[in-house]
Amino acid sequence: MNIIIVGAGEVGLATAQTISKQHDVLVIENDKERASDVANRLNVSVLGEDGTNPKNLAEAMRRHNPDMIISTLKKDDSNLFICLMAKRYDKDIITIASINDPDYMIETTSQGFPGVDHIISPELMVARRLYKLAVLENANDYYRIDEFDVCVCMFTVQQHHTVLGRIVFELKIPEGCSIFGIYRDDELHLDVETLELHVDDKICVMGSDEAMGAFNEMLGIDARAKDIIVLGGSIVGSNVVKFLSEDKEKRYVKLIEKNRDITSALSRNLSKAIIINADYTDPEVQKIENVFKPHCLVCTSHSDDTNLLMCMSAAKHNTNKVVTRYFKKEYEDIFMHTGMSNIVGFHRVIANQIIKTVLVNEPTLLRLREANEVFFRYRVHQSAVMREKYLGDLSMPGGCRIVMIRRGNQTIYPTMTTRILQEDILVVFTNLMDRTSLRTMFDRKTEQEL
Repeated sequence: MNIIIVGAGEVGLATAQTISKQHDVLVIENDKERASDVANRLNVSVLGEDGTNPKNLAEAMRRHNPDMIISTLKKDDSNLFICLMAKRYDKDIITIASINDPDYMIETTSQGFPGVDHIISPELMVARRLYKLAVLENANDYYRIDEFDVCVCMFTVQQHHTVLGRIVFELKIPEGCSIFGIYRDDELHLDVETLELHVDDKICVMGSDEAMGAFNEMLGIDARAKDIIVLGGSIVGSNVVKFLSEDKEKRYVKLIEKNRDITSALSRNLSKAIIINADYTDPEVQKIENVFKPHCLVCTSHSDDTNLLMCMSAAKHNTNKVVTRYFKKEYEDIFMHTGMSNIVGFHRVIANQIIKTVLVNEPTLLRLREANEVFFRYRVHQSAVMREKYLGDLSMPGGCRIVMIRRGNQTIYPTMTTRILQEDILVVFTNLMDRTSLRTMFDRKTEQEL
């Protein structure tokens, strides 16, 4: 597929990184430094022009003959305009706009509005993940698979948890979810049924949002997330507060923002939260506002350095839980090195949104923190080796596990006695580096596309 990406900022660069290995990509970027960086780092073509100029856009489309255009500029109105102009030049082109401000979430083509086929919103996705990590007290990672209306969470076992020292198969796991893996000392175990749970084990769970809340409760909660402080009044920060305000649980929510104009606007729109205009990096402000004493501190600054500083300061003050975002991929190791595990990487959110929106015909559903940690779908056809077999009778390759089955409208979390039927849609997790072993169970095509 030929694809044009307009803009090489955080969203555009992460998008190009995600799809350039499978597709022929042209990036349009008028900033010379960014354009040069993309050309040096990725196997893509680069056009150093202004993509909002209709003449430049038409010429790029004539040269590249794209099947799809993805506009990822910082200005939402520019992204919508580019999609509309692209449709004017080619009514059959697939158009995707990246949107930051929810006010620009217009109806798409499938909803009766011609011009924009799909809208992706990385900022809103980041905000939702931060919100979920804040309210699920024991969780340190959260992902959504919208296609099947399920989520994936990781819960860290702590000293006070009821599951400590127990065998997985003995646990009374809430209905609507299942444990599919356990991280122990950075090693992921998929055959978990006979494992005894230890402190710092990370339990990987798939299920509905309701079941995930029940699993969180089952573990045992030492300090409930009633008092939450959000640092930064960005689109992400304001939407975290909005999600918290709409939550069924009553919470005391405070947002601190340096910019007076932003705090004035937020005070009008977020009436259920306390909005403070102050510099939260100032030690005096930190003391007055008790910045490091809430049940959960959420860092949403646009600066990775600022978020890192606040996280390290919170660790020094023994803040109960800290959740943060980060932009640059290079900062992931830095945050992890400082002991931060409740982190949401902007580039990872973008990559997963692109997988769901752009690469719709490919089997990959979701990637976790490592590139080889992949969920994929597989429809059981008539000649499939697993058809009419019980899960316990299958010789699954190591590093691969069937996590969920969708049978019509029914969602099944399989056990060893679950029988796999033709037309079942399997959700499979694998962390295999060498995917060739998947051929024994799944199609060669599936293995090659992961």
